[in-house]
Amino acid sequence: LDYQGEDIAKHFGELGWERTGSRLDGLALSQETKATFVQAYVSWCFGDRISRQFDPLSSGFQAVLGGSTTIRRMVDAAQLERIVCGGEVPVDIAALRRRATLQGWAESEQAYTDTFWSTLASFSEAAKRCFLVFVTASDREPLRGWDELRITVQKNGSGDDCLPTAYTCFSLLLLPRYGTEEVLRRNLIQAITNSEGFGLQ
Repeated sequence: LDYQGEDIAKHFGELGWERTGSRLDGLALSQETKATFVQAYVSWCFGDRISRQFDPLSSGFQAVLGGSTTIRRMVDAAQLERIVCGGEVPVDIAALRRRATLQGWAESEQAYTDTFWSTLASFSEAAKRCFLVFVTASDREPLRGWDELRITVQKNGSGDDCLPTAYTCFSLLLLPRYGTEEVLRRNLIQAITNSEGFGLQ
């Protein structure tokens, strides 16, 4: 809209305006019509272009909420985002540990699992979130807090050459027994930072 030259059609005439459908029928791009062209493009971009994907989502959302004015008064946009997407608050490793289940570990290996939790707690916030994505496929806090997230840490053999693996559908971490804390840290970091799960980068 800031461009004031009379050759506007030459510079901006081939931007795919035809995708806007019939909104621009009979119009030519000029200084006088440029606002109409931009508005038509914005309407197409946030309307027609995504309607095939958005309309079913909107219908489902309306079916759940219905016409409840009570819910609309009780829940604002930020609260609704947290309900749908989860909260983005610092990862509470102590809460995760309290609700975690250990499988296949002997009582004599408690010092090793303690080392695992303390190592995880020492990670940066970004690395903790990578760990969550690695194990659960989500880095968001559950609606009722970190205490609601239940992960299982299962022993997966021993040896320094294997990396930890995970089944996100079950929030299951398969953790080998490593010889040293340094190897544990290195292999855990390597596993969580080189995994994409179901996502695409």
